[in-house]
This record gives sequence, C-alpha cells and structure tokens, in this order.
Amino acid sequence: MHRRNKWFSTRVRNFQWHRIQDIHTASTKDEVLIVYGNKGMGKTTAAIAFCQSGSNRLYFSFKNIDANIAPVIFSEHLYTVPPSDSWDSFFENIKHAYGAHGTVIIFDDVDTRNDKTEFFQSVDNFLHSDKRKLFAVVFLTTSNDKLPLDTTSLEMEPMSIGDVSKVFNKLDRADTTRLHAITAGIPELIAQYNDNLTYEENLRNFLTAGSRYIRFMEETMTMTFRTPESYNTLLYAMSADRNRISELAACSGFANNKCDKYVKALIATQLAKRLKTKENGKTVSHYVPANTYIKLWYKWIFPHRRELMCGFSDEVLAQIKTYIDEELVPESFRQACFRYFLNKEHLSCSMLDNLDNISRQIGGYDFDIVIPSEKCRCFVKICPQVNSRYDKKELLTMLKAAECECPYYDSEFYLFLNGRFSDYVWKEAGKYDNLKLVQTEWLR
Repeated sequence: MHRRNKWFSTRVRNFQWHRIQDIHTASTKDEVLIVYGNKGMGKTTAAIAFCQSGSNRLYFSFKNIDANIAPVIFSEHLYTVPPSDSWDSFFENIKHAYGAHGTVIIFDDVDTRNDKTEFFQSVDNFLHSDKRKLFAVVFLTTSNDKLPLDTTSLEMEPMSIGDVSKVFNKLDRADTTRLHAITAGIPELIAQYNDNLTYEENLRNFLTAGSRYIRFMEETMTMTFRTPESYNTLLYAMSADRNRISELAACSGFANNKCDKYVKALIATQLAKRLKTKENGKTVSHYVPANTYIKLWYKWIFPHRRELMCGFSDEVLAQIKTYIDEELVPESFRQACFRYFLNKEHLSCSMLDNLDNISRQIGGYDFDIVIPSEKCRCFVKICPQVNSRYDKKELLTMLKAAECECPYYDSEFYLFLNGRFSDYVWKEAGKYDNLKLVQTEWLR
C-alpha cells in the first residue's frame, strides 16, 4: 500500500497532472483537455489525488450513470451548488458558486456511453461564456476519439524502464527490467510490487489466484468485449507463436475472414499489434499481443487455471522465470531502446513496426539499426539479455565491422546494455562523442 501511494499520489500526479494547468494557462481558446490512456494508466487515481491536493477542483464520474440523470446526481453531492435538473442549469450553478476563483472540473469515464450530446453542447456553451478563462474542463477517456468540441489532448502512458528505476531505486538493473517486462509498464500493476520482498516473492504473489495482477486482464477483456471468449482464443494463439492469419484460423477453428475481423478488433483496442517483416522479398504481416504483460498472461495464466488455483510449483515457476528472462525482458528492453533512439534522432516511431528493414549484418556483425542520420551513419547495438556485459573485445569487433561501410569519423554509435559496460568501454566513450553508451536507468 505504501508503494501504491508513493507512485500514484506523487509520481503520476507530479509528472502528468501539473501539465493540465500548464496547457490551460497557455491556451487562448475555449478548449477541453482530454486526458486519455488505457485501463490501468492511473487516470482516475491521479485525478482524485489532484483534486484532493488543492481547492476549487471538482471531480465527477459517469461510470454506470446515464448522462440524462447525471446533473441531478452530481449537483446533489455539491453542497455549494443548488439542485440541477439539466446540464445547462448545472453549469450555470457551477459558474455562480465557483466563478470568483479559477476552477478545474474533471469528468471521468466520458466515453463509456454514447448518450452525451446535450452534455457536450452545454460544456461548449459554458466555456464560451467564460470570458475571464476562470474554468478549465478535463475529460478522462480511454481513447482520443474525436468529440464535438475544441480539444487538447494529453496521453497517460505506461511507465518507462527509467521511471521504474527511479521509483524503485533499491532494485538492481536486472530486477528493474524484469518488473517492467512482466507489467509492460502499466502503473496499476507496478503499484502491486512490494520492494520489501524479493523479485521472486513478488512474482509468486503476482501469480496467485485472485491477485490484482491476474484480475486486471480478465477485467480488461470483459470491459472491452461483450463475449471475450473468441478474443481470448486468438490472444492465446498469438502468445503460442501462431502469428499469421492462417495459423490463427487453424488454431482457433475460425474462418480466415472471421479471424481477420477479430484480429482487427484486438488491434483497435490496443490488445494486439501488427508487425511487418520481409519474407522472400515480400512484406508479411504477423500479429502479436500488444505488450509483454498480455503475452505472459496468455502464455502462462490463461491455459494453466488448475495450476493457478493450486499454486504454481517450483518447477513451473522456474520455467516462467526463464521465459521472462529469455523472452519478455529482451523484447521489452529492445522496444525501450528503439524508442529512446528514435526520439534522440527525431525519427518516426512507425519504424518500430518494420524492424527487419533497419537491422543489418555488416562484416559478420549484427547491428539492430543501421540508418543514415542528418550528418552521418548511425549504428545501433542492443544487448538486451539480463546481466549482459560489453567489453573491449566486443567494442573493437563492432567498430571494425562498421568501418566496412563507413569511416569511424563519419559514424555515430549507440550502445544499449541491460547490464554493465567494462571500464575500457567507458573510457573510450569519454574520448569520443560519437560513441554513446545508454544504461537501463536512462531509458525514459
């Protein structure tokens, strides 16, 4: 519980929610701010913490409430506002009660029901009548869908590996990358981690029947789909390395066109993603779970309900730990490294879907990315395995291979390591500014 409070009330609120005020202070338009993100990103918890940390901050939730009756319910809980029987009267009463001070009004679960036409119109009228810019309206949603209002958007994203390292500063680099991999950086899941216990003890707690870690995926599926069984089947197949439409159809028993329809729905809800690779000169689509948490859940939890209820044996837990270290950590770490590099070089993140097109073997050495930048050629090497080492021999081998294509002085190197660089490598990086070393805690 202590760790949950530390993350949600401090890190998320300070890191994300101060930007709400900054955006509205700088805005010259009558705009609504949409704060969006998938389930578990901490939108609601951060919003409540934000409201509790200051005055003139109002929070309302549409969860399980019809929009037509909402103004009556919302006004009943505000002692300073008279009862309201319509959205126009609700906002008029808000204006009279709070018009002397700047006030932030937050509406949660705005996208849960398609019944808010009158609400949106009243919000628009309310903001246009606020000539002194005293009110800011914030919507919390799961997606950034177009609304009939002028809006500014702020995405609540998963925690990066660097964020995990900063919040759990007692963890070593190996356990930091493991925690990020098994949670996919989802704040609600990371908040379940107890840093007074070992990584293995936490993993056992996560993989216990009824734990928040187990229930989170179940709740996500039931909230997203009316009948999640068919989608569960496809995600299970993807986690078992059946990644082509034909393979998914064979595993599920669905016709190819039906399978394709379901896969598109999984992609639209960010539960799966499409990767494009080259095979025999042709671009081929593969479909995989959207993140490492979903991948682990459908690989080890979904098909092992009996073992889960009885408790995983030491033997099975050892297999899961091996799977995490050999499959999930490298995948999670590589994705973080790619994003870091693309941001540093101001390149499009769409390249993440076409990694086979930018990785190359040169002089017998495998580079993860080789692309020309504005001034030179960039070579990227990622060592994602837990407790990797990078020494003099590895560095000299890489530099020699790169010279087959480009002189050293016209090259730029990024080295990412999930472990420790040798002293020699650090000294060389200190001599030359085109040799950039990136450690785990810097991956933000």
